[in-house]
Amino acid sequence: MQSVFPTVCLLALSAFAATAQENNASRQANLRQVTAWSEARARDAAGKAHLYARRGLYADRQARRVEVLAEACGLSANTTVEFGLVGEFSDRAYEALAQSFATAGDVACALEFVGLPRGSNVNSKVQRYWPRGERVFIDVRLYGQDATSAVPIEAFVLDRRTGLPLRRQGLVYCGSPRMTAEDEGNREQCLADREPPMAIVSTYNEPQTVLDVPRLAAQGDVYETFVVNPDRTLPSGTLLLLTFEPERRPDGRPRVQAVNLKALPAPGGTGVVFTCALPQSQPLEQATLTDVIKLLLREAKAGRDPYVTLSFDDAVPLARTREICTALQLVEGESGIRVEPPPEGQIYYKGFLPDEKWRDRQSRLSQPWELHVGEKPADGAMRPLTLVQTLEDWSDPKSLDPKLTVKEHPLRNLEELPAKLRELGGGLPVMLVYAPTDAVLGDFMPAVRLVRQSQPLVYVFGE
Repeated sequence: MQSVFPTVCLLALSAFAATAQENNASRQANLRQVTAWSEARARDAAGKAHLYARRGLYADRQARRVEVLAEACGLSANTTVEFGLVGEFSDRAYEALAQSFATAGDVACALEFVGLPRGSNVNSKVQRYWPRGERVFIDVRLYGQDATSAVPIEAFVLDRRTGLPLRRQGLVYCGSPRMTAEDEGNREQCLADREPPMAIVSTYNEPQTVLDVPRLAAQGDVYETFVVNPDRTLPSGTLLLLTFEPERRPDGRPRVQAVNLKALPAPGGTGVVFTCALPQSQPLEQATLTDVIKLLLREAKAGRDPYVTLSFDDAVPLARTREICTALQLVEGESGIRVEPPPEGQIYYKGFLPDEKWRDRQSRLSQPWELHVGEKPADGAMRPLTLVQTLEDWSDPKSLDPKLTVKEHPLRNLEELPAKLRELGGGLPVMLVYAPTDAVLGDFMPAVRLVRQSQPLVYVFGE
């Protein structure tokens, strides 16, 4: 009996070829429409200061509106969505709703052209965990259809935790980090145009995206959480028109509110007071923590996002520092405050609230440096400091865990710490500080500041 396998293969190859030819024809038709649309918009914008036109993009400063042409990637229902929009040459079309015919840089320039200030992307190196920026609302409609047919981009994405489409909250204009491109005549470029994933709109906190979600959403925490809404699938190659509009603020004040908050010892040496400065508000002086939190939550309730830069005076006791950080952690969130990276000479506030399990060396995955702060001497001299090094010995082939050897290196003064770390070989970029809760920050923070370049991640345990 003659095998049917060659026939089946030929039929499959023929079907594949036909589909590829059809997709190519659709692509070429889209490219012709993009060219015609772009050329018409460029003619319209010529000589008009309030208009901005680029390939696949048109911006009107007076209307505060940006239009972008894109092509649907054809994700099927319930497929994971990591991006609402990626660049035309992105390799992540398999997890994006659409690919833009405008570059990420042109989208960013257009949004700034219509009046949006550039924000900041998440960046774990500087401990920026919240995307910062004003909000942008995006509507999507089929190319050629009336604007009344447009739907929010969030409607295309289902949250598997709720079974509902994403809430329309707007997206945060971060702007994507910039670099000087030597191969482009030293022109400034968005990283979103040069490096994967070339994200323009992301569903997680992507460090290089132009527009991010307005919440904490680390990629590993939300992966597979957001999927294509079965009621809003878009066939591959569908030509789309996306409209970007900055949030219209009813009171004229920006959503982003930069807050400088500093904890100081109270006059007379009892307790802690705060200075708190917000834009367009009378600064609080010698305020209580309750006063500060009420003010910040009042701002949040009014539809603003307080981005808090927190610092502590070295005279503040460790015990009070931990209490303050605990209180602020309770009000951090989408409807509360957003804590900014630590300013120069400070550590991130959650560094004062470390995981207590890290005290146990045996249960740690790795062994960072430890700086132990002793009791205050009776003569009032500097508290003794000891650098602790934990060495791992993996020589026993029968053991799944290393043998740990703890070595103590007493320090004669604060200034000796950097040299001692270099002498011992550098190690992990992490330091665990153990200090009595009655110690003031000045008992160890000067030493911490000396090694912030080599040990940027610092966690402080109260003893």
